Amino acid sequence: MKILICGLPGSGKTTFAIKLIKKIKKLNKSVDYFNADEIQAINDDSDFSIEGRIRQGNRFLELSSNSKADIIICDFIAPLEETRNNLNPDIIIWIDTIKKSIYQNFEKPNEYDFRIRNFSNMCNKLQTILTLIDRAS
Repeated sequence: MKILICGLPGSGKTTFAIKLIKKIKKLNKSVDYFNADEIQAINDDSDFSIEGRIRQGNRFLELSSNSKADIIICDFIAPLEETRNNLNPDIIIWIDTIKKSIYQNFEKPNEYDFRIRNFSNMCNKLQTILTLIDRAS
């Protein structure tokens, strides 16, 4: 199962991903976690052009396609509908806690499975997502 956690910089994607991973591991599932900051550091690439965003999305696609884990978590801005569609996640979690950003051209997802609008409802959504993961396996 592939999970995309997307949203603007500073919205809480990584914080949510780490909490989710800890809970998934308690279900005795293997998890591969791909984080945008780590992938950019490895590739020495912080190009935020349209081409750079697509290239970053393609890296996530390649990494997740090569994974043998039960659960794959991709944590990145995923600013374009194209990058989200190419990744083809089973679950999209949109962390929508930031209303204004200096980050340009973020296309809000038209489709998502979960939308987290504030940190107070993060725990409720986390439990719902875990239940869904557990039922799917």
